[in-house]
Amino acid sequence: IILNNLFPHDSDKEGLTIPPNFESSPNEIREFLTKNQLIEQIFEKGVYKILHAAIHQLGIEYCPLLPAITTIFLSAMPESHAYSTIREMSNTADYYFPISKIEHFKWCKTFADLTRKSYRKTAIAMEACGALTPSGLDPIFRRFFITILKR
Repeated sequence: IILNNLFPHDSDKEGLTIPPNFESSPNEIREFLTKNQLIEQIFEKGVYKILHAAIHQLGIEYCPLLPAITTIFLSAMPESHAYSTIREMSNTADYYFPISKIEHFKWCKTFADLTRKSYRKTAIAMEACGALTPSGLDPIFRRFFITILKR
C-alpha cells in the first residue's frame, strides 16, 4: 500500500535512482548483484522504490547498508515484504542498522571505544594505520557486514 501510494502510476518510477542518503551508486549495487550471483531483475523488482519509500515514509535519513540489504531481501521476497521487513527493522529499539548519520558515527565511536577497552593490541594496530578513527571506521561500517550476510 505504501509503495503504491508513493508511486501511484508507473511513470512515477521512471528515472528513479538511489537517493544520495544511502551513498551508493547504481554501479555499486549492480556490482554487488553480479559479484554475489543475484539476478539483475532485482533492480526492476523495486530497489529504488523501496529506498525512496524508506526516506519519505520511514524517515530514514542516512543508511549506507540499506541498498545492499534491500537487494538481499528482494532476492528472497516480494517488494511489500521487503519494505515491511525494513520498516520493522528501522522501528525497533534493537537497531539493526543506523538510520541517521549521527547514529552511524555513534556506531563507529562505540566500536572504537570497546576495541580500545577490550582488545588493546588490536586497537594499537588499528590506530597505527588510522582505522580506529571515525573516518577510518566509516567505510568499514558502510559495507563490512554485507560480506558476511547469508544469501
